[in-house]
Amino acid sequence: MQKRTFLKTCSALALNAGMVNTARSASERELRIIVPFAPHGVSSLLAEEVCLQMRGPHFDACVVEHIPGMTNMVATRTLLRRANDASITLMIAGPSIFTIGQHLNPFMSIKPTEDLTVLGALMRGPMVLVTSAKSGLDTWEKLAEYSGPKKCAVSGLGSPSHVVAAYIDSSLFSLGSAYTTEGDLPGIEQVLKGHVSCAVVSIGSCRNHMNGSLNFLLSSSQEPITWPDKQTTPSMSSVAQQRRATDFVFDNWLAIVGPKTMSTPRQDMLKNLLHNVTSSPAMNKLIASLLHQPLNISPKDMMERIQNNASRWDSYVNRLQLNQALNLDL
Repeated sequence: MQKRTFLKTCSALALNAGMVNTARSASERELRIIVPFAPHGVSSLLAEEVCLQMRGPHFDACVVEHIPGMTNMVATRTLLRRANDASITLMIAGPSIFTIGQHLNPFMSIKPTEDLTVLGALMRGPMVLVTSAKSGLDTWEKLAEYSGPKKCAVSGLGSPSHVVAAYIDSSLFSLGSAYTTEGDLPGIEQVLKGHVSCAVVSIGSCRNHMNGSLNFLLSSSQEPITWPDKQTTPSMSSVAQQRRATDFVFDNWLAIVGPKTMSTPRQDMLKNLLHNVTSSPAMNKLIASLLHQPLNISPKDMMERIQNNASRWDSYVNRLQLNQALNLDL
């Protein structure tokens, strides 16, 4: 009787161990990609394309999670909390976390170059200053001369939208006060409703508004933007009157990042998989539809560029007094 009981116990333990191992291997084939903004934006489309290509041969399940809040900080903390999980969690990230946020986001509570690592570069493109076509403010000069109250939508403190709007406000002309949103699309919506006078957004966020509903007044790119059916959008640096502001050029970028504590074999595996995804014809087609360019750079070179940009942002913030613009005394 005791022998039979012992054998049953051993069988149960073996079955239990098998179930645990099966659960663990299943978890390891789960991928989650965090988007630190509200759904339906540029980052959502990129994350969905990555999931589409990673699901199947590489992962049994891939889920896109939208975790907006505090200009990427809520999403970043979630990512770092999951660093030791069996399943893999990655995040779509850009300058809000790695460069600008350290200088202009009062909620920044991490050291991104120490806590995060780039696993795949995605795309880059300019920010644009837009107004509603119904406003009659179809040039930057008209917006500058507008005598009524002005309010500019920016997608969070320390975001690319914030820094470019702050540059315009401190170096070109007053944009009034800031109206902060969680992402570009709510800002565009506020412009179209007439609740704000303008917004600074990624050019890709305007992809569904190329029907004449928006005016494109200024671009953060080096060169002006020429359109087949619209007036040319000048660069911000080209219209700057102050010498200290004429070198301001800003390319917004997006990459896929993970916790730096992730094991080296897992990092290498993900870098190889993501390289195939980010260089695929389907991804390049998506990036072109978002009016951006592929960011053809290795994760290692991307991290080096991020670290080298730190001193440049110190210069911009101090020289152009960006932390005091838009009635936001940070």
